[in-house]
Amino acid sequence: MKFGWIIKIAIVLALVLAGTFLINLQKANYEKVIVKFLDKHEMDFIAESDIVALINDGKDSVVQENANLRLIEQKIKNFQFIKDCQVSRDLQGNLIVEITQNRPLGRLSFSQEAQKGGYISEEGKILPLSDRFTARVVLITGQGASKIDENYLKNDGKAFFEFLQFIDQDIFWQAQISQIKLDKAGKISFYTQIGEQEIILGTAQDFKTKLDKLYTFYQSISTVKGWKKYQTINLQYDKQIVCR
Repeated sequence: MKFGWIIKIAIVLALVLAGTFLINLQKANYEKVIVKFLDKHEMDFIAESDIVALINDGKDSVVQENANLRLIEQKIKNFQFIKDCQVSRDLQGNLIVEITQNRPLGRLSFSQEAQKGGYISEEGKILPLSDRFTARVVLITGQGASKIDENYLKNDGKAFFEFLQFIDQDIFWQAQISQIKLDKAGKISFYTQIGEQEIILGTAQDFKTKLDKLYTFYQSISTVKGWKKYQTINLQYDKQIVCR
């Protein structure tokens, strides 16, 4: 019986010590910050120095007292260009920060000087432009571009956002579409890399059917008459294509 009680007491003490260790690990000093970008090959919106400054509230020192890992992680996640962040400590006492950046689908460009534009991320967030990096994504212009915000992409512009997502995932259309123009009524036209044509899509509703129709046109007509035969291709009409 005594031996059994000793084992129970030892287990309780071990759990208490383990809990204390985890608490101290979550809230302790660290020697230096090591930032790992999981998508550095794709984007360069932020640098290691930006993360260190963010953690230390703009101070040069990378040693903080009573650093709380969860609070640091949440602070970094609130930064606009950050999609996800994981913060941990290694055995040497270093703070390890693993960063995944928000990936843009399109770049907004406005004619008004007061509006500088921004990016639409893959999650439907509006990101600011960066002095550090310019993403090579489709350009979005027109009077309708100025009204695009996160609320628009979730509601009235949901089909337009789905159109952007589709382009991003399709190798052919990603390479072919260079610029999208959105008018104030929400109608779309876009410009192509090959042929330099204006394609009038109309609304984003049934955009897959319209793009399939255009792809068939490319295969059957453009290969015979040439890519530059027509300057404008209109896909708005059901079961027909109007070219000029």
